[in-house]
Amino acid sequence: MGRDRIDRPARCEGDQMKRLLLAGFVMLTAAAPTPPPPPTPPPEESNGRIVGGVPALPGSARWQVELHRIAALKKLPVDRERPEWQRRHVCGGAWIAPGWVLTAAHCAEPETGLDLKADYIIRAGSLDISKSEGMRTYRIVRIMIHKGYRPGGPPPHDIALLRVEAIGPEIPVAEPPEPIALPSAATVLPANALVTVTGWGYQAVNDNKSVPGVLMAARLQLIPTASCAITGTSRALDPDQHLCAGPSDPEKPTDSCQGDSGGPLTWQGPRRRWYLVGLVSWGPKNVCGGGSPGIYTNVAAHLDWIERAKLGPEGRV
Repeated sequence: MGRDRIDRPARCEGDQMKRLLLAGFVMLTAAAPTPPPPPTPPPEESNGRIVGGVPALPGSARWQVELHRIAALKKLPVDRERPEWQRRHVCGGAWIAPGWVLTAAHCAEPETGLDLKADYIIRAGSLDISKSEGMRTYRIVRIMIHKGYRPGGPPPHDIALLRVEAIGPEIPVAEPPEPIALPSAATVLPANALVTVTGWGYQAVNDNKSVPGVLMAARLQLIPTASCAITGTSRALDPDQHLCAGPSDPEKPTDSCQGDSGGPLTWQGPRRRWYLVGLVSWGPKNVCGGGSPGIYTNVAAHLDWIERAKLGPEGRV
């Protein structure tokens, strides 16, 4: 009996304490702010164009390089409205092996009065070319241009190989350069494959102030060369030299533009491996993103040339 008189008050106090703690928890929970929703993931494909497309995802294009002008500003067109990094951007390119860069032949022929080796460098290691820090730089030591290249559109054999060497010690970068695989004779590229083009080219037609700081990406679809209708030219395409690619969605006209030249057209093949299938070569004037397809150098058709160029002399090979 005496134990009951002692134990009952203790149980009541414990129950009362539990009720008070529970009430406090409910009040705190009600007062706590609702956690923000998780961030929306970036889109997997562009809903516009490189001419205003979407930023490339980190780590998605480590083979992308920039051909950058280091010539004295007095040799560049006078344009005080543009930042210096925009004025110095020239072309894109693709890292295919340590010390080797593929680009378009028309990018490897410098402007009048400039020398490619003395007045240009290759930059890599960052998606943002508006900042010089955090990028690795390379001097150009050998230049091999396809001997069959001729200007004009669509140009034949618009391909060049550059041998490059690092300038200074290797610095840590956000996007360490990583070579992209080349297709082989066994690589089967579907006729209507979805492909991706990347570059720092114009985001608005004929607007050199629209060059973006960050690398842009767009999804395209290959078009068989026999049915490739290009605005502004009747010259036939050669499937052994050219690839034709246009918007994958007619409602969302994707395209490359000026300043994207020489940059990579890539395809994700078996086992999710990325291949360099094309180089930005040519498009009808003043039509970037207007629905007309663009022309890309067919890399698979130049594999033998690439190997010969590595071993051959500098110049037209």
